[in-house]
Amino acid sequence: MFILVNHCWCSDSNLGGHYNARCILNLSRIESEDHFKEDWGNLIEKTQDSFRLKSEVTEWLETNIPKGKWAVGTDKYNAIDKLNFNIFFQSSRDARKFVKKWSVFEKPLLYFNYFTEVRKRFKKPK
Repeated sequence: MFILVNHCWCSDSNLGGHYNARCILNLSRIESEDHFKEDWGNLIEKTQDSFRLKSEVTEWLETNIPKGKWAVGTDKYNAIDKLNFNIFFQSSRDARKFVKKWSVFEKPLLYFNYFTEVRKRFKKPK
């Protein structure tokens, strides 16, 4: 998982249309220095044509992050990219809270804040 703080948006969100956000949390299907494939497997399920968050993850978001402070793309939006899944947040604090709860590492492996030029890379545990 990695967190990017920037001006960002989802053009077709679960909240109904365009969603402006300040933070993207990115999950990837491919293991790399920034991603654990276990995070993808634990959080994402395949639908007929795309991917979506598992129901327990969505329930946690609905319970722990205020309504309107997070969004994901619709199935049609998520069908565009088969290798990545993004969750959009209004605050990096909420994104970090999500990572702490759901990532196997409990930290984003990469954190980048465009506005302050803060870049942090955490090492994977062995």
